[in-house]
Amino acid sequence: MYPSSVTYCVKIERLGCLAFGFFCYIECMRNIKIVGTLHGGITSKEELEEILKDSNPDQILVELSNKEVRNIPESNSIRDEMIYIYQWAKNAGIKIGNFDVEVNVLEDGINGKENDFIQLNNKFDEALKSISWKELNKEKYWIGSDIAILDKKIRDRYLSKKRCEEREDKMLASINRQMIESGTILIFMGIGHLSYFEKSLPSATFLLR
Repeated sequence: MYPSSVTYCVKIERLGCLAFGFFCYIECMRNIKIVGTLHGGITSKEELEEILKDSNPDQILVELSNKEVRNIPESNSIRDEMIYIYQWAKNAGIKIGNFDVEVNVLEDGINGKENDFIQLNNKFDEALKSISWKELNKEKYWIGSDIAILDKKIRDRYLSKKRCEEREDKMLASINRQMIESGTILIFMGIGHLSYFEKSLPSATFLLR
């Protein structure tokens, strides 16, 4: 049976079962919380600040690339909410890290400037604005809804499934490298990544899910 308490996890680790016990000990000492956001000015900064304060994190990780972080505060990234969180953490003296990677996820021959792609993406953005960003963390909006249909059309027509998977695998690896061994870790990522990370970080709590 798998250990079900911190006490038992620590006991296993002390007995020298490092292959499993140490991993279990670390996982038991981490309190991982994940929140999905929407880019492009849709996510409320006031509501984000409430979550940041209520969670009382020891560490925050955000979906920004190294290039975006280097360009703060002049960055023209559409991920304005991530930049806000990054700067909030800096000002609060909280350990902050970023985990996105520069991977082109478009299919070969697609540059993102195609009229039909832009029109479909604008339609998708308008659909997102009709529902609270916090509500959109819930899985029900991504199964069978108009939003889910538009999302699937964009992914199927314009995005490379292999490259999207590669990007998320690299994001996960970056998160795992950076996470502190114990304490509350608050992770912010685009809502579209939540399903992948539910499977990849099963010990995490998805605050708005």
